Amino acid sequence: MVRKTTVVSRKPNGEDALPETAGLLAPEGKGNRLRPEELGKLATRLMAASSPTHAARIKERLTRGFYGA
Repeated sequence: MVRKTTVVSRKPNGEDALPETAGLLAPEGKGNRLRPEELGKLATRLMAASSPTHAARIKERLTRGFYGA
């Protein structure tokens, strides 16, 4: 019997995620970059976040929006 193995990493907010390679995401993600105004709103929400879990989710969205992933 052959088992399929999946490598899982842990995000800062405690969720499991499949690791992604930035080089592989770059061609797909170029259309997903956020405008400076949207990044600023996310940064403001990050500063006002009440829980570490909520802050980690906002930080992840901010990072993905900056790099276009």
